[in-house]
Amino acid sequence: MYIIRVATASNFGQGHINRCLKIRKKINSKVVWFVDKGTKKNLLKILQDEIIEEKNHTSFLRTEKYAIKYNAKCIIIDNPEIEKFRKNNILRIKPVVIFVDKYLLVNNVLSICMHPININKRNFISGLKYLPFIKKSQKLRKNKKIKNILVSFGNVDTKCFTEKIIKTLQELTFNGFLMEDKFKVNIILGKYKMNITSIRRMISLNKNFTLFRNPTSLDKIYNYSDFAIGAPGFSQIERLEYNIPTVLVAQNEIQKKLLTSWEESGCALIVKNIHRDLKQKILLMVQSDQTTNNIKEMISKQFDNHGTSRILEKIENYIYDYNN
Repeated sequence: MYIIRVATASNFGQGHINRCLKIRKKINSKVVWFVDKGTKKNLLKILQDEIIEEKNHTSFLRTEKYAIKYNAKCIIIDNPEIEKFRKNNILRIKPVVIFVDKYLLVNNVLSICMHPININKRNFISGLKYLPFIKKSQKLRKNKKIKNILVSFGNVDTKCFTEKIIKTLQELTFNGFLMEDKFKVNIILGKYKMNITSIRRMISLNKNFTLFRNPTSLDKIYNYSDFAIGAPGFSQIERLEYNIPTVLVAQNEIQKKLLTSWEESGCALIVKNIHRDLKQKILLMVQSDQTTNNIKEMISKQFDNHGTSRILEKIENYIYDYNN
């Protein structure tokens, strides 16, 4: 039996639960989920396993007791405040796997970092070959002359990157660099995104801008996206699965460190300074089919659909070594 302790509070966004779901689909045994207080009801539709709530978003007490009582094979932890779990007793008596967003080593623990930077260390894995990528096909569109642009900055977007992108697209249109009848913009707003009314006012005169508030699935939108503008978080993996070229804009310092690796991979364009080069990268995506085709080709070359299997193999090997 595996236990997954995942951060599910609203302020953490969907990335943590989504990447755990990728791993869970490859686990061929019982899984019990431990989630943040007050979030179980929201997860019943997407999780088919037993779900137990912890006392708060950093609590681990119920997880620990359950793991010991029922002799869990392994505990997988995905929580942005992982540092608070480092001194927990369970780390010394059970195999523990942690999902991290930066290089972090903990004694006797396997750390998995789902970013493009390749780091080869004992009990730490990261890099393109370990991203849980599952290739999906886009549907063919009749009107390929109109570019469909996806703008998505996660469930929260506290720094208002969505508004900045909208303003940039409007400026490019106003100044004649983009023709309004040649592109459509689909804007994804997460459940906890603020300033919705303000954003609606911003685009009220732009008939080719469409808002999607907290959609249950992005598959339909991904299906018809020519390119995207978004952050290099877990949603980037989802876009890659649909072979969508993306202009990546970092939302925080951790994401800034990922930009160079994504650029070197050839799987995205990056924006290092939103004021200086965002417009250039957007125009490159709109005007150069060669650019988007090159990115799509690199995505196909870089990913082989076996990333999740490699992660599970590493986890199984770690558990074996831990117990022997």
